[in-house]
Amino acid sequence: MERDPQPRCNSLDRLGDDHYFSGKLKLNDLDDICEDPTSEGSESANSPVRKGTELPAEGSRTFFLMSQESLEVLKVTSSGDELSSQLAHIEVLIGQFYDIISAGRMIDQLEKPSLRSGSEAWKAFESSAIYAVYARRLKFFHDVGKSCCNVDNSWLQAFANTDHSQTIHFHLDPHNPSTLKYRVRAVIPAKLTSALLVANEVQFMAEWNKLVVKEPQVMGRRTAHYMVLNYQMSILAGMFKVDVLSEIRRFSDVNNGFVAEYIRTVEEDSTSYVKPASGYKRPHTQLTNIWAACGPNHTVLIQVGSLQLPFSVSPWVVSKVGHIAGNKIIGGLVKNSLMATIPGNRWEAAFKEDKFGLYGRVEECVASEASLSRAPQSASGTVGEFDLSPCFESPIPRT
Repeated sequence: MERDPQPRCNSLDRLGDDHYFSGKLKLNDLDDICEDPTSEGSESANSPVRKGTELPAEGSRTFFLMSQESLEVLKVTSSGDELSSQLAHIEVLIGQFYDIISAGRMIDQLEKPSLRSGSEAWKAFESSAIYAVYARRLKFFHDVGKSCCNVDNSWLQAFANTDHSQTIHFHLDPHNPSTLKYRVRAVIPAKLTSALLVANEVQFMAEWNKLVVKEPQVMGRRTAHYMVLNYQMSILAGMFKVDVLSEIRRFSDVNNGFVAEYIRTVEEDSTSYVKPASGYKRPHTQLTNIWAACGPNHTVLIQVGSLQLPFSVSPWVVSKVGHIAGNKIIGGLVKNSLMATIPGNRWEAAFKEDKFGLYGRVEECVASEASLSRAPQSASGTVGEFDLSPCFESPIPRT
């Protein structure tokens, strides 16, 4: 579909992650932020950065995550004004890599009065467009913590496997039977890297998630921490045909050994929006995930979802669909996470290439002290309960 070649200006509140930021913009003038409708993809390849910052080559769509060791080097390496140099690196982490946790930890450190006292560079950064983008993206991370770390025991159970290591609970709004909330907790007896490898290599999704009718499509730009995904599902022999168009924001926390995800349906005014496939209906969804590494051989997935369905459902239907989802989606994820550890598996080439640097980062999460502390303490492989809410206290929330 052709788009109007004239840029359309938006307020920052209306800017989603499907808009481009021009490096020519005045960083302290939010009203100058405009969408570039001639650009491809969803996230900006030209986010505002400081003069002298090294960026990927023009036109490049590959954004490779830096290891934590490299990030530590960034914290102490500078030329000229040390604070300005470090702020430039932070802007690259935010604008190019969507690496909000690494950027946030650096910002929290640099905010100490002894480091920023009287600095014009810091004042300019705090009033810049890229800082406002950072604050908005960081809120998604904190929303994941609030959602996934809150358990309501009044919700009904829709699914549980034999040992209750994989469960689905739900709450159906009694006043609006098209509004559904659910919570998944699944212990996966495989390394976090294997589980995320299966979930992230979406070209294989239809091969393990039998509800998906064909290969999903990635819309526009993709990084280790960001993509827009479109696919269709058929449920109960075609009784419910659903088209999914989701914006996926990912946050990797090496210190605490987990990956968080904030997933939301793309709105119609987004540049990434496409109409649902013929014969399919699109629910409005908001999902939050925590993929927690529990040592070298286990992962716990916590997912909390809120769905505004295009049709009404009964508790019986939810239980039926929950049972199918438990067996086909969760069961498929567990089975294929184990298959991903076998030499010659279908994901092996993607893991070795690690195009965006995600798997190298996740390996660091697996090896973290926090991950090892959650590992099963007995031969039974039982992962105990743990509370991740303190892990969301850093980086410090921004407004």
